[in-house]
Amino acid sequence: MRNQNKTKTNTEFGKKNVMEIHIDSIKDHIYQIVQSLPGQVDQETKERANQLIRNNIEQLDSVSKTIQTEEELKILFSYQQNYLNLIREFKEEIKFLNTTQEDLRKERSKFFSNTLEEVNESLKKSSIDEKLTQQWTQQLVDSYTDSLDTSSELVRTKVMETVEEMKNKSEELQNNVKKH
Repeated sequence: MRNQNKTKTNTEFGKKNVMEIHIDSIKDHIYQIVQSLPGQVDQETKERANQLIRNNIEQLDSVSKTIQTEEELKILFSYQQNYLNLIREFKEEIKFLNTTQEDLRKERSKFFSNTLEEVNESLKKSSIDEKLTQQWTQQLVDSYTDSLDTSSELVRTKVMETVEEMKNKSEELQNNVKKH
């Protein structure tokens, strides 16, 4: 009787180690993918992506604690593989959106640090009335700022759509795992 209990404990311990190792491996892969993104992601996007990842890892941990059979373990591994594929599927889109946001920030910075100064210098050298020059410069700044704000908002909207799409696909994966 004592040997049977000891064997059961070793088997359960072995499954737990396999699951924990696999989940740790998944975490490493996810964080490597996120870390490979170029440049800085804006804070809101970063927080949403991190929250999505944390939620899915918590769900994986929760599911792994309830696994009782080898079949359930296979389902969990399948879910985790599908989730990694989901992250890989969106990796390029995330990189593109991040690069676009970065480019917009650089363009805004360049405009206010270089371009605007050059325009002001050119206008000072011309024989245009100073009041008219100031008015024209203000209109230029307002127009350019509105254009960049619109571009930023379009990118932000696309980021939110992408995060929502990832969330929906993740929920589909969860539902498929629960059905099995």
